[in-house]
Amino acid sequence: MGVIKGNESPITVEDISEEETAMREARGMRRYNLKVVRINPGNYLMPSLYKWLFQELRQNLYPGHPDVEMLNKVCPGARVEDGVQVQLAAAFKGRRILGWHLALDLLGPHLLNTCKVVYVARNPKDVCVSIYHFFTNKKSYEGNLEDCARFLLEDGGYWEHISQAWRLKDHHNLHFMFYEDMKDDLLGQLRKLNDFLKLDLSEQKLKTVMERTSFDNMKATNNLELAKANKGPGSHFRRGVAGDWKNAFTSDQNKRMDAWIKEKSQGMDIKFKYE
Repeated sequence: MGVIKGNESPITVEDISEEETAMREARGMRRYNLKVVRINPGNYLMPSLYKWLFQELRQNLYPGHPDVEMLNKVCPGARVEDGVQVQLAAAFKGRRILGWHLALDLLGPHLLNTCKVVYVARNPKDVCVSIYHFFTNKKSYEGNLEDCARFLLEDGGYWEHISQAWRLKDHHNLHFMFYEDMKDDLLGQLRKLNDFLKLDLSEQKLKTVMERTSFDNMKATNNLELAKANKGPGSHFRRGVAGDWKNAFTSDQNKRMDAWIKEKSQGMDIKFKYE
């Protein structure tokens, strides 16, 4: 087990047991893609890459990845294994953008004192369907949607992750967004983001951003990047709609999800949109 200090509570990273690995394999996770670690606080299950990320600040990005190309351009002679994002952040002056999947408690206790944070949440039913298709598309999962939903329900990371941000939603340096709101009115959401970040972009520039960040455009761009890197199929982008869970869940599965959502969201006034 590794211990990383520097937060209010030490972050621990440990390999999951062989017993838990066998259980996950029985539910469809392919063994060569079972390399996951448990991170606390939060009891998160994450790819073993995060063990390196926390302990050595490394990112194993493939040659041809846009961030690697940027690193080679901005920091000639830099090594990928020394941390792509860390070196880019140090090289650029002024405003810098970093993207993470990590919960707030894993990013340091003073994060909101020094950074503006944009947190995007999606309703848990569509998250489950999205994760299922992501795993199967990456050939790392051979189980069914029922077992995938059980992973999401039992591993517990979803609610801990989102509740941390929701508790801080009124902090002046945190902007909480819903995926479904962006699908309903992307330009309106971009206006709010423009105000939060104090960018002072014109309406025309916001419309340009809206066009370039449309789902179809980002999907096409992602496919080009994968082709350039000879990664083959496996785009992160599938349908990008709200309410796709209706095409996937049975009536019983939906009832179990509703019960889980009701239990886990007690004490939160968060309201999701499911279509």
